Amino acid sequence: FALFARRLERDPCYWPTAQDRFGHFYATAVVRQAERRVIPPLLKDLIDRHRELALASPAEMIGLFKYVMYLLCYYGDKEERRD
Repeated sequence: FALFARRLERDPCYWPTAQDRFGHFYATAVVRQAERRVIPPLLKDLIDRHRELALASPAEMIGLFKYVMYLLCYYGDKEERRD
């Protein structure tokens, strides 16, 4: 997600490629990792609910990317504190 969302932020012409890569990201990173319980169910639910919106415009995709990164940082910090 970071690879194509960050590039999209710098280059709006990258939008069609970012849309294609989002589909690959969703199938491999979101669905598969949720089934393996690598990502929290809350994160999968968030992406499921906002997938169509993220595919509607570059600004929405970048916004979802940033929000997901914040959540991953938060959950990562919580997991480290449990150890």
